[in-house]
Amino acid sequence: MNKSILINVRCMGNEFSGVQRYTEEIIRGRCCNMVRPPSILKSGIMGHLWEQICLGLMVSPKELLLSPANTGPLFLKNQILVVHDVATLVHPEWFTGLFSLWYRWLLPKLIKRVQRIVTVSEFSKGEICRTVGVSPAKISVIHNGVDVTSLRFTYDSEVGKVMKDLLDKKYLLFVGSLEPRKNLTRLLEAWGRVNFEDISLFVCGGSVGRVFSEDQLCFSQKNVEFLGRVSDVDLAHLIGSACGFVYPSLYEGFGLPPLEALITGCPVLVSDIPVMKELFSSVGEEQPGIIFCNPHCVDSMVEGLVKLVGLSQDDRRSHILNGSNLAEKYSWQKSSSALWDIVENEYLVLQGVVI
Repeated sequence: MNKSILINVRCMGNEFSGVQRYTEEIIRGRCCNMVRPPSILKSGIMGHLWEQICLGLMVSPKELLLSPANTGPLFLKNQILVVHDVATLVHPEWFTGLFSLWYRWLLPKLIKRVQRIVTVSEFSKGEICRTVGVSPAKISVIHNGVDVTSLRFTYDSEVGKVMKDLLDKKYLLFVGSLEPRKNLTRLLEAWGRVNFEDISLFVCGGSVGRVFSEDQLCFSQKNVEFLGRVSDVDLAHLIGSACGFVYPSLYEGFGLPPLEALITGCPVLVSDIPVMKELFSSVGEEQPGIIFCNPHCVDSMVEGLVKLVGLSQDDRRSHILNGSNLAEKYSWQKSSSALWDIVENEYLVLQGVVI
C-alpha cells in the first residue's frame, strides 16, 4: 500500500451504521495507512474539530486523503470524498438542528473543494449535481456490494434459544435505523390495517440517536416485535427464515438491506423510489419477488404487504435465482477494487503524472 495515501477512519469510532459498514469493507484485507482521532476526540464536536484541524494538518500537499464517510477536512483539496447521499441537504427536517446546520454548511463547500467525489449510485450522483452544482465529470459512481460468502457462513452458525423461538414464528422483517426517512411510522400504520392473524412484524434497528429528529413510533400494536440491534449471525438467520423483507424508505443513496435480503432469496417489498429501481433493474421490475410500493401512501403499503404474504412457493423459488443474478453484479470485492483504482489514479494526478 502506498504510504502517501491516507484513509480517514474517524467514523469507525461512532455507532455502527451504513457508512461504518462501507468503510470496514473497503479496507478489508488491505494494508491501509489509517488515521483516526484519539479515543477522547472520536465523536461529537471534538471529533469534528479533530477532523477539520488536526487531520488536515497531518496530510502533506503530495499526499492523498480518502474520506469514506460523507465528511472530511474542508481546506484540504488533495482528498477523495465518498458521499453516500445528500439527505441533509434535501431533507434537513429529518435531522436535529445543529447536525443539519453543520452539514448544510459544510457538505456543499467540501464537495466543491475536494479533488474527486465518489458516490454509491447514479441517483446519488444526480442529487449531488442538482443540489451542489458540480460537474458530473467530477463524480465517479461505484455501487456498494454484498458479501454473499459471509452471509451464507453466518447463516450456518448457531443461535441462542431466544432467537430459535423467534425463528419458529411466521414473520415479515424490517431492518433499519429508527430515523424518519426509514418510514416506519407509515409501515406500522399499514400493518395495523392488514390484520394478519398468524404473521408477526419483526423490527430490527438502533435507536434514533443524537442526529435524527424524533419520529413518533408505537410498537404496542398486535404482532409487532421490536428486537433492537441484533448480531450479524442473528440477522442472517432472521433474513433466511423470513416470509418477506419490508423496506419502505423515503430516501436512500443506495439501499443495502433489501439487496442483502434479495441475494439470500428473501422476497422484498420496497419503495418505488429511483434508487431502488436502479439497483433492481437487472432482474426486472415485474419479478414476483420484488414488490414496489408508494412510500408516501399507506394504502399502497397495505396492498404491497398483502402481495408479499401471498406469494406462491413457485414465485419464491424463482426469486432465489434472481438473487444469484444480483450477487454477481454487486460484490464488495468489485466495489473495493474499483474504488482503489480511482484512488491510485487520483494519486498519480496529484503527482503530476499524465494518465
